[in-house]
Amino acid sequence: MTEYEKMITSQPYNCMAPELDLLRRETARLYRRFNRSDEEDEQLALLQQIVGELAQGAFICPPLYCTYGRHIHLGKGSYINMGATLLDNAPIRIGAEVMIGPNVQIYTAAMRWTPMSAFRGLRRHCRSPSKTGSG
Repeated sequence: MTEYEKMITSQPYNCMAPELDLLRRETARLYRRFNRSDEEDEQLALLQQIVGELAQGAFICPPLYCTYGRHIHLGKGSYINMGATLLDNAPIRIGAEVMIGPNVQIYTAAMRWTPMSAFRGLRRHCRSPSKTGSG
């Protein structure tokens, strides 16, 4: 089982695995372009590439920071104001017509540390989904 498969099935996983690092880098490349853009059409196109679901009329104002993006689901007409940090190691589901203010931070990842794992350099994460709004 890959580290990504472990992550999405809520098993402890190595967050430093190369496959996860590659996904994070790809997402960071997209959200940096999104954050630099001042064209709404380009922002919307990039946002559709970043998040897992972007329902009609949903939008996030830049800047946006996220881990994987693909686990973020925005319901119809939902809106997240600027400066969002969404650590989406597990699904983040924002319901329809939800309005979220600036500088929100939603974290679905938590570290599990033991003295021996820290000594060995092992970093294991666990995850917990987040759901906001109706439905």
